[in-house]
Amino acid sequence: MTEFVVVTARLGALRWVELRCFEILGSWVAETPANEAETRLLWNALSAHHAWRADLVGSCMSIAREHPADAATVGSPGGQALVSVLVAAAPDAMSRLGVVARDLLPGLLAGYRSLRSSATPASDEPVARIARIALADVLEDWQRAQELFDQARGAGLAPI
Repeated sequence: MTEFVVVTARLGALRWVELRCFEILGSWVAETPANEAETRLLWNALSAHHAWRADLVGSCMSIAREHPADAATVGSPGGQALVSVLVAAAPDAMSRLGVVARDLLPGLLAGYRSLRSSATPASDEPVARIARIALADVLEDWQRAQELFDQARGAGLAPI
């Protein structure tokens, strides 16, 4: 495989995860009881962020006609496993918060870090830039989800 095909496959795998997360977390908004407003707001925001990152990754993929973004958007074994954990989460907010904060978002951080580190500066600068932007966005989402998870289980750390 050429380097271009490998990078396109990695982008496609990340885009696939982001699109699936957009769908799943978006469905959680309606499933979460109204009295858990903060959690509903989190699912809504995260779902929108997943859609935005999928578009961001897709914009980088669409530069090659022979590898259109939709055709290259395929789940990798690691991405499919990550989404399976999300789908298998119990329907209560605590379980879902735990899966998002401890599995999903750290998995996406690892994926974007790997993409960034594998990008060659001479030919993949757009890919590296997208990876840096997505990393910052996922990190912010992870911090927000982890904070809400810690609050929900009463384990928040006291400020220094």
